[in-house]
Amino acid sequence: MRSTLLVAVLVFLLAIEGVTYLIGVPATAVIGVLFGLLGAAVLVHHRGERWWRRLSVPLLGFLGLATVSLVWSMYPGGTAIGLLRTWLVVVMAIAIAVEFDWRAIVAGASRALFGVLAASWLFEIVVATIIRRPVVPLVPPIGVSPDELIDPPKLLQWSRNELVELLDGGRLQGVVGNATIFGFIAVLALAVFIVRWIAAGPGHRLVPALLTLLAVASLAATKATTAIVAGLVAAVLVGIVLVVRRVAPGRPRRLARVGVGVALLAVAVGVVVLRAPLLALFGRSSDLTGRVDIWATVLGVAAERPVAGHGWIGYWLPWIEPFDSLVTQHGVRQLQAHNAWVDVALQLGVIGVIVFAVLIGTVLWGAGRLIERAPAGSVALAALPLALAGILVAQSLAESRILVESGLALLVIVALAGCGAIRGVPGAPRAPHPATTPAPAEVRS
Repeated sequence: MRSTLLVAVLVFLLAIEGVTYLIGVPATAVIGVLFGLLGAAVLVHHRGERWWRRLSVPLLGFLGLATVSLVWSMYPGGTAIGLLRTWLVVVMAIAIAVEFDWRAIVAGASRALFGVLAASWLFEIVVATIIRRPVVPLVPPIGVSPDELIDPPKLLQWSRNELVELLDGGRLQGVVGNATIFGFIAVLALAVFIVRWIAAGPGHRLVPALLTLLAVASLAATKATTAIVAGLVAAVLVGIVLVVRRVAPGRPRRLARVGVGVALLAVAVGVVVLRAPLLALFGRSSDLTGRVDIWATVLGVAAERPVAGHGWIGYWLPWIEPFDSLVTQHGVRQLQAHNAWVDVALQLGVIGVIVFAVLIGTVLWGAGRLIERAPAGSVALAALPLALAGILVAQSLAESRILVESGLALLVIVALAGCGAIRGVPGAPRAPHPATTPAPAEVRS
């Protein structure tokens, strides 16, 4: 029962767009509140372990800043709703970290990701073979009227019925109704499945190998360039830390870290300078499919209150000014800046960007240290937090999902893994207040 709830929560967070398309925002909100209350009950049950003393300080700092922004928010009602959504997700993630050990979380994530990928392929197959036309959400998304779904633009279609066109430019959107989001789910699944394949050992790798192939096929079917790049970034980060791990401890390793940091900075500058030809290699325009214009518009509004921002909201609410008319693309109102850093600048100002940067830096550092300290037989499990963090951070440059729903939940879990707040993470520092209850059994899959 406990493992089933873990998988259900993860599926809900990963595929929340598909849930809203199926049952609507109000019903989805009710499910989210129920899961949040369940998470709160778990945390109360474990209160004797003083789990709050093991939480990441930078994470608490960012969440605290978002919360107190209610004081100066330009839209206090919207900030209150945004904070409710944010804290529900955070409570769910912390409850998972407190209730389960690392192997159980990895196994539960594996089952959840497989479920979303399998449901997506089944959904697209049904659309292609039975319905045979594009499908719109059963319940209109927030801010969209039923009339707009009669002849909707492509951005409002749940499925574009492009399964048979995969070899001719078609892209699968999956149950989440968005090829980019589906691509990121696929690359997250690829990271988890590869780790499970390595950790399974000889003679037990057939199922993880098949799951890995499913993730590769899903990623290829989405043609999501940003997701592919995010996967490459994660692989490079893990590879670099594995090389540093082989350097002798002490001064040589510290020098290696400095060298790696300088090299990564140089690569980042090179990517920015050469972004046009690099994007051309992936068949993408230099304006990142209109994102550059979106960023310019949002940063223009952010400049009106540059220090502490307009107030936290997470994903934008389309009935609140200025989001009701801030960005429209291809006839569809956008509910994010398509860049987490730009969104943070808008909502929490320069202060927020600095706090968020500290959070991301400590998450990457903590995840990298796990690999350095992990025993030889557990490096794969220790590498997963850095792989997930790398994917999330790379995604944050093109999407704002790291601030909401599954992105935020994964950020919290990875942050807690790196600071030793989750039991059984290889290479984790000793928690100052370790859990006193026995670790639960691993989730089987």
